[in-house]
Amino acid sequence: MLASAFLTAFGLGAICWLLFTLAVYALPFWLGLSAAFWLHATEQGILAAILGGLAVAGGVAILGEIVFARLRSVPLRLALGLVYAIPAGLAGFHASKGLSALSGTGEAAGLVLAALAALFIGGTAFARVAGWPEAGGFAGDADSGEQAAPGGVGGLPAPRSGVGSVGRSARRHRHPARG
Repeated sequence: MLASAFLTAFGLGAICWLLFTLAVYALPFWLGLSAAFWLHATEQGILAAILGGLAVAGGVAILGEIVFARLRSVPLRLALGLVYAIPAGLAGFHASKGLSALSGTGEAAGLVLAALAALFIGGTAFARVAGWPEAGGFAGDADSGEQAAPGGVGGLPAPRSGVGSVGRSARRHRHPARG
């Protein structure tokens, strides 16, 4: 009985984590799935469809972070972040609304929870495309506290590179007077 309750709670947690992750990566997931279906429809085979879909989804996710890090214009960075955040927010809204309907939550409470989930998931998607380490991005070194470029632009943190910051940090510790 106890094992059944534990496995049920673990399973529900795993499903919620999967829904959250898929909602955060809604744009890359949708484009990858579309590419996979297109490849399958053109009779390229199941393996090519799967590999092509994974390549497109991964490429879109990584390309978004790279382009966001290279852009210097705040409006363009905001627009690119919103391109990733809006589909994620919509996916989070509908996933949360569906879960609240399954749980028997009232209509008003379900809409409020779904709106909060949309804001949270959309913000997480924006943070991940921006490469913020706290959001699970890989574009920086969270422990060093050092940035590759001085200061952020328009309140956004500056793009960070783990390679450049480690090199400068190591040089500074070996030769403090040289900078």
